[in-house]
Amino acid sequence: MKTTLKTIGICFITYFFSFAQAGKLDSVNLVPNYSVVEKYFSEDIKDTFYVYLKLPKNYKPNEKYPVLYLLDGDIAYTMAYSIVRYLQYNNEVPDIIIAAIGYGNLINGSAENMRLRDYSISKLNYDDISGGADKFYDFLTGEIIPALESKYKIDDGNRSIYGHSLSGLFSIYCLMKGTNFFSYYIVSSPYTTDDLDNILSTFSKKHFENFDGKIFISFASEEDSVLYHEPITKIYNTIGNNILNKMNIELCEIDKATHFSAPPISMTKGLQFIYKKN
Repeated sequence: MKTTLKTIGICFITYFFSFAQAGKLDSVNLVPNYSVVEKYFSEDIKDTFYVYLKLPKNYKPNEKYPVLYLLDGDIAYTMAYSIVRYLQYNNEVPDIIIAAIGYGNLINGSAENMRLRDYSISKLNYDDISGGADKFYDFLTGEIIPALESKYKIDDGNRSIYGHSLSGLFSIYCLMKGTNFFSYYIVSSPYTTDDLDNILSTFSKKHFENFDGKIFISFASEEDSVLYHEPITKIYNTIGNNILNKMNIELCEIDKATHFSAPPISMTKGLQFIYKKN
């Protein structure tokens, strides 16, 4: 009887205090499940980069996983986290590792980033720090990705890269540098105006003779035709004319979308395309 009364008393106290807390907000720090943040300082670039990683729910140390590398990681990570989760409900995306490379804005709230320094190919007259794509490519492929792939169980033969706008340009630059490092490209509304001739002259039949990956390119219907529609279509046609398997490239116009509403749609359709079995 004493045990029963004691139990009833504990239940009453628990109920009373839970009732007393009703209507009160209690803040918590939200960290998405299975997320890890890595910091990396590059001696060559003289800057610290943050990598937001999402590991599979049942991450197994004895398995290797496909990886999706995201540029503009501070803004793209949470978007990709949710999109991948939705697509996995329908078995459209396998267990993958998401690795989003950014500047720490997602943590410290700063609006500062060095996109123009790192993602632009040409040295631009209006910005002294521009034109660092080659240095950032060496950092990406020679430093940060090898460091990540030595620590996490990543399949280095199944790498995807995603970029939008200026980072979409850099995604194309990665394809220009060679077709063996990344297997899949999701290129959303790349800003190519300053580098179009260089891009088009690079994409020859010889350039793609050993490429068996996939390329998804998109632009939004409400974007400027001269800045986006026309150059992106030229790039798509040039690659399409020189790639061995025409089924491995897709151009998508995202209807009723702007430059800033297109990214989640582009990422969704891009993931569906690259992981769809032929």
